[in-house]
Order: sequence, then C-alpha cells, then structure tokens
Amino acid sequence: MRRRMFVAALVLGAALTGNAWAGGKREKVPAKEGTGILVSATLEGATIKWKIALDNEGEKVLDMASPIAVQYTEKNGQMLARRVGPPPKPGREGKGRLLTAQGAFVKGEAQGKRFAITLKVGEGEKAAEQTFMLPSQVTVSYQEGPPLTALSLEATRKAEKPEKPGGNKPGKEAAGVKAPENL
Repeated sequence: MRRRMFVAALVLGAALTGNAWAGGKREKVPAKEGTGILVSATLEGATIKWKIALDNEGEKVLDMASPIAVQYTEKNGQMLARRVGPPPKPGREGKGRLLTAQGAFVKGEAQGKRFAITLKVGEGEKAAEQTFMLPSQVTVSYQEGPPLTALSLEATRKAEKPEKPGGNKPGKEAAGVKAPENL
C-alpha cells in the first residue's frame, strides 16, 4: 500500500511539474530566412545592429548579442567568413575545414563586394583584433518580434548550373552524329 501511494505521489508530482513548466514557456516563433546585401554593422552597448537590404522586404535593422562566433576558412592569408552567429555549444566547433573564432564584436564595414568584420579574440592582454571577410551578399535567419533578432548570417551559396537536357558532357550531337529517329 505504501509503495502504491509513493508511486501515485511521484506521478502526480511529475504531472504538476510538467504543467507548471508548460505554462511558463513562451511560444516559439519560427525563424524567417531572407537574402540581401549587408550595408553596415554597429555596436550599441552589448548589441550588434546589422543593417541589411533584403531582396523582398527592403532595408531592415536586425539585432544580435555581441559575443559572436565566426566560422571561416583561411585562403592566401585572408580569413574568409562563411557564417556569423552566436557562440556554439561546447563540442560543436567547426566542421571539416571550417575554423571557429569567438570574441567581442568591434566593427563592421563594407569593402567593395565584401564586408569586413573585426572581432576582439581572446581575453586580457592576449586579446587581439582579427578581421574576417564575409561576402556582402548574405542569407540571414531572423525572428520577428518587437526587436528583429538575427539568428545567423551566412555567405549566400552560388546557385548550381542547371543540367543540360542531354547531360553536361557533349555527346554525339556535338560531334555532328545524329541519333536514329525510328526508335
């Protein structure tokens, strides 16, 4: 009898706790995605204000918390950024050849077809400023709300070339040989 009462109390406690947590959760707003051109980035307190000219929605200002992470590759001495967003959870650093740098945002400025993002990486006396080059054409993931919140900025991937009807390799038609028509 005691065992049944203990199990019943345990189940009832779990149910009440579950209801309390469900009532306290805020409704999850789905993220939107858009492509556009990065215009500017400024730091106001601990918030980065990204100004982006979105293709379909005009110019928008999106907020992001200042300690950020940049996923990048190194090529010819330059650090080419692929993604900018919040610092990853432990154990989820870079994938493959991508490296990850985390730090405080210093400044961002347009330089032709690229956008230079400067971070202060490290702590104390060992902190150094590093500049990462992100293409101006970006895909942004954001949430709407009283402040528009940027979840991540990524370099827009180039669209793949569509396949030719007969394949991408030249066949017999390119060599002047016609296929039989009576098949």
